Amino acid sequence: MGIEPLIDVGSWDDEDEDQGNEPASSPHRSILITPRDGIVLSFLTRYGFAPTTPLARLTGVQPESIRKRMDALRAAGFVKNIQTPLGWFWVATPAGIDLSGFTLPPKEEIRLHNLHHSLAVTELAAELEAEHPHATDVLGVEQFGESFPVKHRNTEYRGADTLARVWGSDCVAEREILQSLGNQWGTASADARRAVEEAAADPTAPETAAGNEWMFVAYGDGGRTGRHTPDLVVLRPRAEDGTPQHIAVEFERTRKPREDQIRIFKAFKEQGLMFGKVVYFTPSSGIRNHLLNVAEEVGLGNLTVRKYQPYSV
Repeated sequence: MGIEPLIDVGSWDDEDEDQGNEPASSPHRSILITPRDGIVLSFLTRYGFAPTTPLARLTGVQPESIRKRMDALRAAGFVKNIQTPLGWFWVATPAGIDLSGFTLPPKEEIRLHNLHHSLAVTELAAELEAEHPHATDVLGVEQFGESFPVKHRNTEYRGADTLARVWGSDCVAEREILQSLGNQWGTASADARRAVEEAAADPTAPETAAGNEWMFVAYGDGGRTGRHTPDLVVLRPRAEDGTPQHIAVEFERTRKPREDQIRIFKAFKEQGLMFGKVVYFTPSSGIRNHLLNVAEEVGLGNLTVRKYQPYSV
């Protein structure tokens, strides 16, 4: 999948400066923080890092415009650049994380062994969370009976004064899930499993509340912890009968051993109580066939496998 044409919705230099935002305090250069800056800092905080192009896809501006703005945020001390064998990536600093409103730890290093996988997840997240109507329909939601582009993002979820639906989907990153799980339960998997069962039966959807991201873990048997955390989760409203309909998203670059894939699919089938759908992305037809075969063996009926070729690598 290539990069779709971008719609230039204006440089950040053109944003109004009378929106009530005070210039951010910084030990570096003073800068007026805009709502779009907040979107970028939130994304970097939750997914750890991103190159320039996914950030352009997220915000709907041309890469040159976002690169210029990121340089300004770097000069102000809110982001930094980290060089890897695959290029330069933007990372939020502690000051940038404070502005994002999240409490995740800063990304001190980028691990090379799963860098390709992490980049692909970042690309998918940028399309899913895109704050404009020109994103790519990576989920293929029309197959689910929905229209695209979607307005599933809840502004109240992001602290707005009024409730409104805006472009994109609210997503939960794996980093959020793991941080929440550690804060709430530590290694007490049995207690957490029971709590997820109770939450799934609660029609008030407690899993969407801040701090409850741990409820998106699928529990199974075997492995190091007996649980599986999706790469990211796309939030969806509950069904009319109150059952959860969230979408677990995974990117598969390499083929897992059959026994490991069986364990993960059994976790989704038997204890993936929060998920109406499980969507895997892979660039490989061989991996696709492997996933479908294992899903049939396990009886995982809500699996969809879609082709995705990352563009950042």
